[in-house]
Amino acid sequence: MTTENTKTGIAEKFLTDNTSYADGTILMFGGASEVTIAGKYSHKIAGVVCSDPAYLNNSDLSGDTIKVCVYGTTNVKLIYSVKKGDIIVSGENGIGISDSSDRVPTGCAVGKSLESFTGDGSTIGTIRVSVDKS
Repeated sequence: MTTENTKTGIAEKFLTDNTSYADGTILMFGGASEVTIAGKYSHKIAGVVCSDPAYLNNSDLSGDTIKVCVYGTTNVKLIYSVKKGDIIVSGENGIGISDSSDRVPTGCAVGKSLESFTGDGSTIGTIRVSVDKS
């Protein structure tokens, strides 16, 4: 038996102080609720906002909630250039950046880019990222 799904990512529902974060925004644990927008090189990464995941854990959670991709493939917002395979970490305001160092601090990695992106720092784009925070 083959099971197929066109949606992406495994998500978890979290309480948030802002339900209007756009898809592709990187969130971290903290703030007034469970998750908030991630700051630069946050070591508290929760995942990436994903409004239409393939699977949703904690779906009965009520209140001000947001769906966060914690594993799998989803889009991430970027403004600077990234090469396929680069490790993505959080930059300013929950926007992903590439970390080309050999030593990404524990908890900072969001995942690996699945495609390249050319950015000049002024325009937000999105790329697919394999989210794996381990």
